[in-house]
Amino acid sequence: SLHAEDASGRETLADIKVSGVHLTEGELTGLNNLERWGNADLETKNERVFISFTVSVKDLHVTYRWKKGNLKGKISAGLCRAILDIKIRQRMKTTTTHPELTDLSLGPLGLVQVYFVGLGPWNWVAKR
Repeated sequence: SLHAEDASGRETLADIKVSGVHLTEGELTGLNNLERWGNADLETKNERVFISFTVSVKDLHVTYRWKKGNLKGKISAGLCRAILDIKIRQRMKTTTTHPELTDLSLGPLGLVQVYFVGLGPWNWVAKR
């Protein structure tokens, strides 16, 4: 699993390595700002139930500690708003199947801000 939820509403994210950079101590906040946006559609066809809906998520914030060689610091990113279109299906008249995610589309993003700490005098380069 990529994350584990704690009681405070913060999500602990898994450590990852990207292009030689180790990202650790990741946290995600803001998932409690998730809400359905607009109407949901429910349809039955060929012994299956289909549901499609849109959700809006606001004020997501991710932080990680990073390290590459002798350099280390912290990176954080914030997303003001994102729209997700979701479609799910499930067979009717069965107890052995679970809902299947058939489509997940990311719609328009709001403002995204990224901050680096730990590059010393080169922090300004990372902000560009």
